[in-house]
Amino acid sequence: MHHAARPLCSLLINRRHCLCTEFSRDILQAAEEEGIKSDSPGFPVVDGWLRCRPEESLFETWRDYLTAIRRLLSAESFNKLHLTTVTRAWQVAEAAGGLFGFLRVSRAEELAIQDLNLAFVG
Repeated sequence: MHHAARPLCSLLINRRHCLCTEFSRDILQAAEEEGIKSDSPGFPVVDGWLRCRPEESLFETWRDYLTAIRRLLSAESFNKLHLTTVTRAWQVAEAAGGLFGFLRVSRAEELAIQDLNLAFVG
């Protein structure tokens, strides 16, 4: 599974428990563009996360995963992963909401992105 998919789905699900079909379809299309093809094992996982929020233990597992790969990647590669993931999270949050261009990112989304950022720096 693509390493960035989990936190982005978490961010989206922070806005709503389950996402509308049209928005889910857009996210799944974006996942395909990021390499999570419809016939890959990760695709139904992302689809499931969009339908129902994962257990909190999965968030902890993802943080543990980051800690482990930090030791395996070069500083440059890890920093690129960090920047790419946090940037995409902001893009997803901005695309997910807003009313006439205002309040594009909810407070819950901001906190989720802060948590995501802390997972990388902590």
